[in-house]
Amino acid sequence: MIVVEDNEGEIQELLFTDSDLVKATIRRRKNGEDIPCYKLAVAEAGFVYVIGLTMFGVVGSFIGYFIKGLGLL
Repeated sequence: MIVVEDNEGEIQELLFTDSDLVKATIRRRKNGEDIPCYKLAVAEAGFVYVIGLTMFGVVGSFIGYFIKGLGLL
């Protein structure tokens, strides 16, 4: 299964066999000029991810500390 976004912004799941993927790989190598330039869009994920991960670590540490203090761990 390959997940793609169509021209209307809808997510589509496409199913391919192994032989379909081999054919597509060969075709890509032969026709590289037909592949448009693209970028993966990630909406502010870098900063948000770091802040979220830090907060998760801090909150998890406090919860672990209090659980240990209660003798539950």
